[in-house]
Amino acid sequence: VWSLIEASKLSLEDSISSFFPDFPDYGNSIKIKHLLNHSSGIRNYQTTMYLSGFDYNTEYYDNAYVLELAQRQRGINHRPGEKIIYSNTNYNLLALIVEQVSNQNLNAYLKANILIPLGMDDTFVRIAHGKPIKNRAIGYQEQKDGFVFNTSTQLSYGAGSMGSNLNDLSLWAKMLKGQTHEFEDLANFLKTTETLPSGQKANYARGL
Repeated sequence: VWSLIEASKLSLEDSISSFFPDFPDYGNSIKIKHLLNHSSGIRNYQTTMYLSGFDYNTEYYDNAYVLELAQRQRGINHRPGEKIIYSNTNYNLLALIVEQVSNQNLNAYLKANILIPLGMDDTFVRIAHGKPIKNRAIGYQEQKDGFVFNTSTQLSYGAGSMGSNLNDLSLWAKMLKGQTHEFEDLANFLKTTETLPSGQKANYARGL
């Protein structure tokens, strides 16, 4: 999002209805900035799916499904910008917006504009099934007869579904500390907190 804003292709004040015309009008505009700091009021898709009986550990879903689910909600948790309630849906929607504006998938866009310039050559977004991931550490799940691979059929991303390693994450940490000159603006952007209508500073920045 930051790099698209820098390129004047996106604004923090853009309403998400500009990108999703079928998104409900809740009486207050949900903006890019609300998605970034989890103040949109949009419900967490995983909680909503769980309550509907959807087994999100075994059943397939992707970002298109998350968008459809969000658009079916008749209400939101609170007025946009009013308070912070963490919801992964915000970042899945941001991923869709980045892809729509850039005409690239999120993995390709991030690699070209953020990851490769930072030297994070081994970091990626998982946007497809079936591709081997070299040196991947896989989680296990305990069952009656022992342990099995903890795999998932989902292909939602934006709020996760990334892979990296310690070397790359150390470069990311260096950037966040403001020690990577060409990305100082990104570090400041990610650490910026909004002021809520109550006058209080939000307790969540932008992905941090």
